[in-house]
Amino acid sequence: MGKHTGNFFSFIPPSGNKICYRAVHVFTIGDDGKISEHKAIRDDLALMYQLGVVKATTPQYENFLKGWKG
Repeated sequence: MGKHTGNFFSFIPPSGNKICYRAVHVFTIGDDGKISEHKAIRDDLALMYQLGVVKATTPQYENFLKGWKG
């Protein structure tokens, strides 16, 4: 949980919105001790909605997105 207070990716200005973002990163370590594979599971659309970058396409979906964003 946090608050969007700084520029995001250098072009998304601070919105002051509260955000909740979860991600999982899975690393595979090779026999040489180095990372050989990386997988990430995250919901970037939910984050962009919380930052105000994307909106519902129609008013009927606004309540759905508000409940889904966390």
